[in-house]
Formats: sequence, structure tokens, C-alpha cells
Amino acid sequence: MVAAGVIFWGVRLYVQLIEAKTIWANWLVALLVASIGACLSIFLPHAPTPLSEHVFDLGMALRVAPVLLLFMASMTVLRIRKSSGSSYAGPLAWLFTAVLATDLALLTAIIEIATGRSAVSVWFLSLDVAYTFTAVLWLVAAVTFTRIGANLNDTITRKASVRPGVRPRA
Repeated sequence: MVAAGVIFWGVRLYVQLIEAKTIWANWLVALLVASIGACLSIFLPHAPTPLSEHVFDLGMALRVAPVLLLFMASMTVLRIRKSSGSSYAGPLAWLFTAVLATDLALLTAIIEIATGRSAVSVWFLSLDVAYTFTAVLWLVAAVTFTRIGANLNDTITRKASVRPGVRPRA
């Protein structure tokens, strides 16, 4: 839940930085959607569980809220991509893919828990693969953003070293 909030917050700060307008980045809307979704999740049908109904419902609500926050973050990244320059297209595509893949992995976990298949050892293996895949996507997104920063620093350094009237060396 905290990680999804931090991801949403970071994406929201990026929207503010480029001064783009989107409802997907609104804190009030995000909290409202996550709260309503979490409350509605207690009505989802599920397989029999050894837990009390209240504990199971609370667990499901705590799993659904981050999924909705991550969905809103992914929609915000799409909006950012429209408003950003071409040099950010690749990194933002990787960021969108990472957020969406994480969201789908969490949604898969919710479905598996609700259907009662979470006790099967194959489920744990498949979810480990999904989470490992999403971790790789997050790393690729981070590396692509880092490359933009490095390229920007090189450009700034080159421009600062050029004096008026003097041609730079090739």
C-alpha cells in the first residue's frame, strides 16, 4: 500500500513538474477511487478460507487499494508521455510498462487468493516469476531515465565549454 502511494506520488510530482493537467493525478480522486474500490472489494465472492470473514475482507481491501492507485499512476504516465518531449518517450514507455505489469501481478494475486488457489505451490512459483519480471521492468525504466540525465549533463557541459566566437573541437 505504501509503495503504491509513493509511486503515485512520484508520478504526480512529475505531472506537476511539466504542468500537465489530468484527473488521474488528483490526490482526492485517487483516494476516493482507492477507498471506494477497497470497500467494494469486501463484497467479492471468494473460496472458503480458514480466516474469519472480517480478516479476509480487510486483507482483500488492503490488496485492492494499491491496485487502483497503480492503475491511476499508469494512466497518469500515459498523460505525461503525451506532454513530454521525444527524448522521454522510451523511458516513459518503460515506466508505464513497469507500473502496469506490477498492477497486473497484484491483480493476479487478488484473483488467486479469492479463488482459493493461493495455497498451491505452483501459484507461488508463477507469482515469483511475475514479480521478478516486474522488477526487471522497473530496473530498465530506471536505467533509461538515468541515461537521459547523463546525456543532459553531457550536453550542458559541452554548451558551457563553448565560448562565443570559438568553434568547438570535433
